[in-house]
Amino acid sequence: MPGTPIAGYLTNQVGARKGSCDNTGPLRCVDMKVFGVSQSDLNRLTGRDWLWLGLICSFGLGSVATQMAWVLALLGGYLFWRKGAAVIDPSLRQMWFWLGCLAIPALCSIFDSTLMDRSVRTLLRMMSFGLVAVVLIQMPPSVTALKKITIGVALAIGFFCFDGIFQKIIGHNIIGNALWSDQFNPTRITGFLGLNYAWVLMVLSPWLFEGCRLLDGRGLAYWVAIPLLFVAVILGGSRASGLLLVISVLSYAILIGVRLGIGTSVRFVVPVLVSLLGSMMMLAANPEIGDRWLAVMGVFPGGAGDVAEILSWRPYLWDAAIALFLEHPINGVGIRAFGVSSETLLVGYGVADRIPGAAYNWSPHLSVLEVAADLGTIGLLGYVILLATLVRWLINAPVPAIAPGLAALMALFPLGSTLPLFSARVSAVAWISIAAALAFAKVATHSKQ
Repeated sequence: MPGTPIAGYLTNQVGARKGSCDNTGPLRCVDMKVFGVSQSDLNRLTGRDWLWLGLICSFGLGSVATQMAWVLALLGGYLFWRKGAAVIDPSLRQMWFWLGCLAIPALCSIFDSTLMDRSVRTLLRMMSFGLVAVVLIQMPPSVTALKKITIGVALAIGFFCFDGIFQKIIGHNIIGNALWSDQFNPTRITGFLGLNYAWVLMVLSPWLFEGCRLLDGRGLAYWVAIPLLFVAVILGGSRASGLLLVISVLSYAILIGVRLGIGTSVRFVVPVLVSLLGSMMMLAANPEIGDRWLAVMGVFPGGAGDVAEILSWRPYLWDAAIALFLEHPINGVGIRAFGVSSETLLVGYGVADRIPGAAYNWSPHLSVLEVAADLGTIGLLGYVILLATLVRWLINAPVPAIAPGLAALMALFPLGSTLPLFSARVSAVAWISIAAALAFAKVATHSKQ
């Protein structure tokens, strides 16, 4: 009967099942998990969360991320005009401070730039990321989506790895793109990511590592993802990206060891070491692949071969960058003006015809030297402040900010030698990753409070 205690008890239990689930009482809810995310969390995802996932995954698609950044910058300008109070947001002010570390030296470099129009365009693009941050920090993902976004990006990176390996084995990737051939590598992997396949994987690798940790706390996911990543990098043949992989692995292992305990770090490091051993065996067993990687040993004393040729003529670019820095020590030759400024020097070195592409697009292929040549001492000082404060912030930031924060550091790494630091692709990945790290940290901090 409705008035009996038993009827009231049953009514309460049914109501609990229809409403919120607290896993108490005789009738407990079963919380299914999909890819490490509970079904209840999946039900709370919003359209904004999916847009965040798509934005981060677009880092691998080059021009897509750049075009999305311009759209976000326009929206950010509108929000800034309508909500001027956004400037008091500490996260946004932190973003603008980091942006200013390079934007102010870039502004100073314009006055002596040998390519003033290009320098002005590059500066405007850099400043647009400040407006992008207005959108991303003022419209962060929901707290329940942080884990799912990280895991989703990790799954996308795993797919990119598989797609590249598939392309190397059969000659074309899943959508039919063939291997690329150039003077340095006759069978270069492009996959979905383009010519800089391995660099993109390395910059995004912190997302892969963190996604595996969230997917399976026992570390089993590492044993699938890390060997896949190593194989993709080796087959990609980019030795510069191999260095970035080492830096990414060491940075992530140290950071999670400090933040989450040595046991968490060990669960990550063990499959890394096993994958490294397997990679060495793979290089030894396949001379076609191993010769390119082992040739780098020639740069050490007693090694065979021409060091400059082994390093794809980069030492001449480095010498030219140092020479230009000494000629313009204060504010450099202008942001993105290295190529034209160095052409005479490289012709004198006798290697101008060996460097691919037009002089307009040449870069020092070493981030710290690019900053020195383009922005001078003012730029170097800002670059050091940017990296030092970013590392310090990341050490103390909430754990969800680890993946985007480390991705930004990989894109801005001083010894990066694949793409120009101030190119559209690197800028988009670096600054949007910083904005994402700040947004993730903001959400995680508010959820704790």
